[in-house]
Amino acid sequence: MKIEEMRWRVQVTEEQNKAIQEALFTKGGCWVGGGKGIRADRCPFLYYGGSLTWTDSYLNFLHNELPLLHPHEVLEMIEACDGPEEIKPEMRPMTRLEVLEFVAKTAGIVVRYGDFPPGPAQCCAYLHAVEEHQWAYINNGEIGEWHAFEVEV
Repeated sequence: MKIEEMRWRVQVTEEQNKAIQEALFTKGGCWVGGGKGIRADRCPFLYYGGSLTWTDSYLNFLHNELPLLHPHEVLEMIEACDGPEEIKPEMRPMTRLEVLEFVAKTAGIVVRYGDFPPGPAQCCAYLHAVEEHQWAYINNGEIGEWHAFEVEV
């Protein structure tokens, strides 16, 4: 289950309140306004319907339509949720100059062009498109995973 799909309301002590908020924010949840700051004061009733909110009114809490859970059930539900999706940085191909600088500074790598066998990185002329070259670490004669010559945008 994704954290945004949870629906619940819960009555909490200060300690339970803090534990629920910490667990929720770790998994990617947030307050209605988008914040992730822990608010341990005056929050006896918490609601979650895609984002977290609170009230100190028992009457409002009582008449809310979200499912009523115990704090330990909420914590178990949060624990079972998937964590936040990893945001991968946008990449672009290195320029020839960036490739040459990378090769000069990075020891223990080999380079290959297209389907040709790999060779020492310093011997490659990089006369073809950078996108057609790949590099890998070499350790005890074993070639590791191949990587594109890319940098974060």
